[in-house]
Amino acid sequence: MTAALHTCAPPRTRPCVMTGALILLTLAMSARLAAHSTLVRSQPPAGATLTTPPGEIILWFNERLERQFHAVTVTDGQGRTIPTQNPHVDRADPTKLTVAVEPLPPGVYRVRWRVLSRDGHVAEGAFSFSIQP
Repeated sequence: MTAALHTCAPPRTRPCVMTGALILLTLAMSARLAAHSTLVRSQPPAGATLTTPPGEIILWFNERLERQFHAVTVTDGQGRTIPTQNPHVDRADPTKLTVAVEPLPPGVYRVRWRVLSRDGHVAEGAFSFSIQP
């Protein structure tokens, strides 16, 4: 008599294997569903101390952005809003958002951004930089 070889796990371990696979699948799907645009870098960089004021603020993200749905606000150390002009997503690089700023005097500035990525996720954040006299 020949014994049959089993290539599957014994019946007692199958529920454990299935439960583990289900947990891994759920974690992988949750990570994908929670994904959203994140700021990869900026010019000026977060926390930078500049000696020359920037003429524009450039933000690069990890995902393509919707062209019409974005906001960038710049405030000074007293919380006053600094006028910005022409905020736009770059046509050649849809992960790049640029906004022009008027000449900034020495001080600390906070940049707040809010974007909509092409997959429908809204993300927002902020960073600061300073300009020395």
